[in-house]
Amino acid sequence: MKTVYYGLLGLILLAFSFFLDSAVFGFVKAIRNPFLDSAMKGFYFIGAQLVVLAVLTFVLYYNRPTRKWIIPWWITWITSLAVTFVLKFLIERIRPEIITALIPETGFAFPSGHATAAFASVPLVNKIFKKTKLFWIVYVVLIGFSRIYLGVHYFSDVIAGALVGIICGKIILKLSKK
Repeated sequence: MKTVYYGLLGLILLAFSFFLDSAVFGFVKAIRNPFLDSAMKGFYFIGAQLVVLAVLTFVLYYNRPTRKWIIPWWITWITSLAVTFVLKFLIERIRPEIITALIPETGFAFPSGHATAAFASVPLVNKIFKKTKLFWIVYVVLIGFSRIYLGVHYFSDVIAGALVGIICGKIILKLSKK
């Protein structure tokens, strides 16, 4: 029942996020400045899909009892990005033109692959690293926000990516327990 509740809440949030796309870009335009431009460009690099994969893999490997979660993490990462890739070509949403992009980006926008890869890690981090999960959640939220700030995704692209990532993460985590 709890899963159904969260699933419905996620779908409502996604539907509502489409109405907020313009307002979020208005907010981003208002706060853009050279310091934040540089910081968000930094998150472009430390939030790249392969960086998220490598960082969490290293952390899992470094802590001997958590090594058993490396394969489920990789399966989660690959599955979530495969789902994202398929959705991008089914939906074919063009990248935003409302705001000047600060980095070059090609391909379709919906859902955000960076957000998907980052948020796919949240269920596993939540299960294994309870003391540092808040740090990790801030990290993945900043990755998602950076995609909007940089002008390469709408707010709804990031919300959809987060939902795809979390759902894939939860499914693989549940299957890994069996």
